[in-house]
Amino acid sequence: MRRRRQPSDKQGNFMSRALDGFIGTLSPTRGFRRKMARLMTNDADWMMASGGYRSARKNRVTDDWQPEDGSADEAILDDLPTLRARSQDVVRNNADAAGIVTTMVANVVSNGIRPQARTPHNEDMLADGVTEEGVKALARAMEATFNAWVPWADAAGRLDFWEMQAQVERSMLVDGEVIAIRQMLQDDRRPLMTAVELIEPSRMATPVDKIGDNSIRAGVKIGEHGEPIGYWIRKGTAAGLGTPTAQGFTYYPRVDEQTGIQNVLHLYHQDRPGQSRGVPMMSTQLDLINHIERYVEAEVVASRSAACNAWVVKTPDPFSSAAANTAMTQQNAYGSYDKIESQSPGAVHYLQPGQDIDTFKVDRPGTQFEGFLTVMQRRFGTAWGLPYELIAKDFSKTNYSSARAALLQAYRLFRYRQSWLARKFCQPVWEWVMQESAAKGILPVDVATLVKHQSLLLGAHWVPPGWEWVDPMKEASAAEKSMGNYLSALVEEAARRGLNWEQILEEAARVMAKIEELDLPMPKVFQTQQQGGA
Repeated sequence: MRRRRQPSDKQGNFMSRALDGFIGTLSPTRGFRRKMARLMTNDADWMMASGGYRSARKNRVTDDWQPEDGSADEAILDDLPTLRARSQDVVRNNADAAGIVTTMVANVVSNGIRPQARTPHNEDMLADGVTEEGVKALARAMEATFNAWVPWADAAGRLDFWEMQAQVERSMLVDGEVIAIRQMLQDDRRPLMTAVELIEPSRMATPVDKIGDNSIRAGVKIGEHGEPIGYWIRKGTAAGLGTPTAQGFTYYPRVDEQTGIQNVLHLYHQDRPGQSRGVPMMSTQLDLINHIERYVEAEVVASRSAACNAWVVKTPDPFSSAAANTAMTQQNAYGSYDKIESQSPGAVHYLQPGQDIDTFKVDRPGTQFEGFLTVMQRRFGTAWGLPYELIAKDFSKTNYSSARAALLQAYRLFRYRQSWLARKFCQPVWEWVMQESAAKGILPVDVATLVKHQSLLLGAHWVPPGWEWVDPMKEASAAEKSMGNYLSALVEEAARRGLNWEQILEEAARVMAKIEELDLPMPKVFQTQQQGGA
C-alpha cells in the first residue's frame, strides 16, 4: 500500500491562505475571523519559541521563571536593604554562616597584612638629589612612621590598623561593602592627624529632598561617565541611625578639590558594569541557610519532645481513666490547669484492668539527617569557594593528599582576597600616612619630590599572614628544593609563611655573630648555608 505523502510547512501555509481567501470571498466576516485567529496563533508560537539555548525556552516547566533583564543597579538597589539585614541576621544566628565569616577573616587577615616599603631607585631621582642610600633610609623611615601610627588608625579610637583590616573584611563578607573616610583629627597625643573612619553601609543613602535626582543612586553621586564623585552619609546618633531628613545627611566628595587626594574609599566587589553598590557575599544562599536553620531547629524540638515521653498507657476506656485520674494540677499562664505527672527511675506501676503500656518511639532526627546537612554544607562551600572541610571543620575523612588539595583551593581564595584588600584599602591608607608625614618633615624627603616620584617612593609590598601546612616537613623540603633550583626565592617563600625576608636574614646574621662572639660551635644549618654560599 502506498503511503500518502504529508504536505510540507510551506505547502500547508499556502493551502491555508488559499482556503482563507476562498472563505473570505463567500463570507468576508468569517474570513476575517480566520485570519485574526491565525495571526494570534502565529504570535503565540513565536512567543513560545526561542533560539538555540534550551534554557531560554518558555514552556510549562519554566512558566514561573520570568526574570527581568535590567541594569545592575535595577537588580540590586531595591533589594539591598533586605539582603543586608538578612545577611546580618543569619551571621548572628546560624552556626554555619558565622563559622564561614570567622574562617575567612582569620585566614585573610589574622594578625594583620603588614607593609614593607618598596622604593626602587632610578636616575630621575638622582637628578632630584635622592641617592640610593637616601632611598633606603626613606624606606626605613616610612615603615617606622607607619608602625607608630598603627595604634592611632581608628578615628573612633577603638581599633588599631590591623583590627580595622579585620573589620573591613568582615563588613565586605556580611554587608558586601564598607566606606572608609579620611579624617584629620586635632589631638596632641596622636603622631599624625590622619585617621580612618569606617562607615556602616546602611548609613549611605539618598536624602529625601534628592530622591528625584537620577544622578544619585542609593547615596552615591554619579558623574557623567558613571564614575562616583561623592557620597551622601546619614548622620549617626547615640541610638543608631538619624532621621532621613535633608539636614540628617553629610555630603563627602570622593576627591578633595584642593589637594587632589582621594579622601573616601567605597570598597565593594563590582560584578557588573555600572554597579554602584556592593552585595552581601551570601546573598545567593540566604534563603537556603534560613530554611536549613529552621529545619535543624524543628529536629531539635522534635527530639526534645520525644525524649520527654518514655511510654504511653493504652486503655479501652479512656473516659473512665480520665475521670479517675488523681494527678496534681497547676495553673498555667493562660488561666487553665495542666496535669503534673511525676516519674521516678526504676519505679514499678500496677495498671488498671484492661490497660497496657506501649513505648514511645524516638526516631528523630531521621537516618538521613547527617547526610542531608553534609550536602547542604557542601552547597554553602560551593557558593563561597570554600571546601567542605573548612566549613564543617571536619577532617575525619581526609588524608594528606586530599587535605592539601582542599587547603590549596581555599588558599587561592584567601590570597585573592588578601591581594584585593591590600590594593583597595591598605595601600591608599599607607599613602595618606606618608603624604602627611612628608608634609610635616618626618620623612627624609620633601613633598614635591614625593609627589613627583610617588609611584615609586610610595610603593609598598603587603605581606599577608602565613598558614600552617598539613605536613610542615614535606613543605619545608619542597621550599628548600624550589629555592635550590631557582624556581622560587626567599622573598616568595617567606611571604607564604607571613614573614619578612629581610628580618629573617637580619636575625640569622645576628645569631651567627653572637655564636662567633661566644666561640660556640656553628649549628649545622648555618654550616650548610656557608658551604653553599662558598
